[in-house]
Amino acid sequence: MTSSYFTSGRGYTESLYVFYFERKLPVINCNEAQIDDLLGIYEKIFLRLKQEQEASDLSALSYDAIIRLTYRVAYKLTMKQDNVQKKVGDVMGGKVLDLPCFRAYDQGLEEGIEQGIEAFIEDKLEDGISIDIIKSKLCKRFEISEEKADEYIDKVLSKTE
Repeated sequence: MTSSYFTSGRGYTESLYVFYFERKLPVINCNEAQIDDLLGIYEKIFLRLKQEQEASDLSALSYDAIIRLTYRVAYKLTMKQDNVQKKVGDVMGGKVLDLPCFRAYDQGLEEGIEQGIEAFIEDKLEDGISIDIIKSKLCKRFEISEEKADEYIDKVLSKTE
């Protein structure tokens, strides 16, 4: 799956497609319509990559790698072409920020915080601390609302019953 995607050369070809335009970039930089055309080409590439990922022909890790490589190459090649870099860079920068690895990181961080909060509650309950004090500490230490603290406490209490 992933290795065949890269050994076929498709992954590298897409990430390096900007080289095709390298010599034309100074001219493209002066023409808004050509910048939009270039942007359209990259949007089609990103759409095709996303479709291949959704069809399981491309792993999330490979998708991440291609997007990052494409962004780096395009950024370096367009450094002297302010108009191209701004427009294409904005789109590609958004793609980089929305990669599955970042979403996975955020999800993992959220799950880790939830596990930490639950362990905190269990520990305090084992120490005989009252629910009101636990709730107060949760709100203070984890900067959550009283309603959210109640949800966590109820969840832990339902597990221990």
